Amino acid sequence: MSDSLPQGAWAASILVLIYSVICLGAIVLLLCMLFANGEKTNYVTLIALVTSVSTTASIVQQVYYACHWRTTKSTELQQAKASLETPTIAYTPLSTGLNLALFEMQFTCYTISSVLILFWAMALAKGVYNLRFKSLLGREASITASAKVFAVVTPIVLIGITFVDAVQQNVVAYLIISNIVLIGSLVIGSIIMIAVLVRYVYSRHLFRSIQGSTSAGTAHSETHPGQPVTAKIKVDKMLLLRFTIAFVILNAFEVSLLSFEFLRKINARTMAAEQQPDFSVGGAISDIEQFIPGVTAALLAFLLFGTTAQFRKKYGDAFRSMRCRRSRRPTPVQATGGTGAWNTLGSNRPLPTYRCTIGAGDAESVELQDSGNAGKTRPDVTVQDEDSLLGRSMSSRRLRQPVPQPWNAIGAPRP
Repeated sequence: MSDSLPQGAWAASILVLIYSVICLGAIVLLLCMLFANGEKTNYVTLIALVTSVSTTASIVQQVYYACHWRTTKSTELQQAKASLETPTIAYTPLSTGLNLALFEMQFTCYTISSVLILFWAMALAKGVYNLRFKSLLGREASITASAKVFAVVTPIVLIGITFVDAVQQNVVAYLIISNIVLIGSLVIGSIIMIAVLVRYVYSRHLFRSIQGSTSAGTAHSETHPGQPVTAKIKVDKMLLLRFTIAFVILNAFEVSLLSFEFLRKINARTMAAEQQPDFSVGGAISDIEQFIPGVTAALLAFLLFGTTAQFRKKYGDAFRSMRCRRSRRPTPVQATGGTGAWNTLGSNRPLPTYRCTIGAGDAESVELQDSGNAGKTRPDVTVQDEDSLLGRSMSSRRLRQPVPQPWNAIGAPRP
């Protein structure tokens, strides 16, 4: 019996896989644009990089699930029965081996993204409130780099600790260690985001009041030149809007991850009572649909941060360049000339040798004569001398000398 998906679930699997590849292409395009723009270590680039890793892991897991569907379902039943003795197994996806490693990789990436969003919110709040700490002056760059390293390393270490036997036997310790970073980023980030939005609304209100009073106080300020000029307050509305949308979506995703843990606990308890795995087509399609939210994060990241005005202009330029490149088809170029030199290229026929004759009269003329055709002359070039235009006579001289390139004779010095 085949170990792969049943016949009725292949269509859903292929559609979800194609959608996942599209999402991966979108996040890779965002990464390429960020790197081309010189933004290699900022928060958007790191979030896009982590999201691309999680999307790639999801695609690999989908292929693994499609090819080893029966083995995966049998392992789920075994793990569900084992969760009766080790309750922490019920909060995992009830899998082992590569399938479990791919799931933990995706969960770790989600946690890293939440910490990066938290630190980005803190940096945004620092800029909005114009906070300056004297003890940190000159060390902002090192602190930012340390925060990014902490955001990447800490979730990896904590997820690794959850595989220790002592933690596996303690449900409370397992849940705290695996979710403390996720919950902490969610709560602290929400508080900071509310504070940033409050400050933004206050700044907008203050800016409008300043604008309203500027026109009324113009005449008064002209009569009092010592009065200070009010400065405008600049707030990057689009950046705040994009960040807010990303933060809300990420928070909703984190809440769904936490709720799925307890939902898996309930499903494991129900599955443990079964005698055989669920090999139905409906169950396979339901499992396949659960891959969609994880890969959609990549598409959302592209739509939020990869569609700025600067990037849209680059997309348009690249598209127009591709169209122009397709429309321009290379055509053979044939050159024609009196000497016929281009027609002899690549052939074994010897090149003709020319003799140049310069004569004087009303106008100096240059005659080209083929040595092979002594009776034919080719007056290809005519040069008028300034002396002949003034009516002065010149003694005629004839210069007979083979010239490899006849057009150089025009610049020959006069005797």
